[in-house]
Amino acid sequence: MKNSFILFLAFSCATKDDDTKAAVNLKINECFDKFQNPVRLCLDFVCNDSRCPTGLVCVWECNVSATFVLTKNQNKYRFNLHLIDKFKTDTILDGIDIKLLNISSQPKAD
Repeated sequence: MKNSFILFLAFSCATKDDDTKAAVNLKINECFDKFQNPVRLCLDFVCNDSRCPTGLVCVWECNVSATFVLTKNQNKYRFNLHLIDKFKTDTILDGIDIKLLNISSQPKAD
C-alpha cells in the first residue's frame, strides 16, 4: 500500500515583540523555512499508520505519527507527533509551539 501524505501543522513563534501564528501543509521530505529567524522545520516521514482504511469498518482507535526535524541556530531537534490526543500531538521546542492538526491521506482497502 503506497500513500502520499499531506500534514496540516500549526506553528506559534512567540517573542517579546511579536506573536506570529501560522498553519502550513507539508509533504514528506518537505520543509518550512518562512520563519523570521533562521528556523527550518522538515517532515521526515509518517509511520505507525493504524487508521481505518476507507471502505472498511474498524473496531480499534486509529492513530498515525509523523517524525519531524526542527533546525534552529544549528541545533537539530528530532521529534514525533501523533494525530490523537492519547499520545503527544504538540510540542514546544526552542520557543516554537508546534501542533499536528491533521494528516490528509487516508489508507485505502485493497
